[in-house]
Amino acid sequence: MKKAESHPDRAALIKAAQTGEIPFASHLRRCADCREMFELFIQYAPDERLKDLAPSPQSVARARAVPKLVTSRKPLRAVTGRVTFDSWADIPAVQLRSTVGTLERRVRLEAGKYTLELVAERGQREWEFVARIYHGAKVTSEFILQAGRRKLVPQSQRCYFWSAKNPPRTLQLLSPDLKIEFGKLTW
Repeated sequence: MKKAESHPDRAALIKAAQTGEIPFASHLRRCADCREMFELFIQYAPDERLKDLAPSPQSVARARAVPKLVTSRKPLRAVTGRVTFDSWADIPAVQLRSTVGTLERRVRLEAGKYTLELVAERGQREWEFVARIYHGAKVTSEFILQAGRRKLVPQSQRCYFWSAKNPPRTLQLLSPDLKIEFGKLTW
């Protein structure tokens, strides 16, 4: 019985393309897939030391969040949250809030074990927002943050970043099985 011939690995194909020494030439004549890969390596001359690069943690988190962006057909379990801290609650006058030239507001919203911390800063033309979600004391990226109509996925440091001309009136946290709604914020 004849031994089954194995395919050459990526490193062997690259080395053969660079040196011109092809110990598996008969295999390349029979195997269209390996021949195509070998011809690509001759044409583009990759470095033998190159490995398949792993995606960044941010791109992995964003890819995992894609299914969450699509609305589910099954009804989600809904939970209502509330404001537990508002930096504007202590200084109600608008004139006192804008002593530095920009408006900044820090808000903490809680629903059970989940906490949404939001920092909003009013610039010259628009508001800039940074938010982070906690499950207990740990930062979590299992939710899509819906600010008004905009759906956001976590980015670097598991934070949600966005800007808008007007601040959102509603905030929601969406996961495949849970929807956390926070009451309307007044700005």
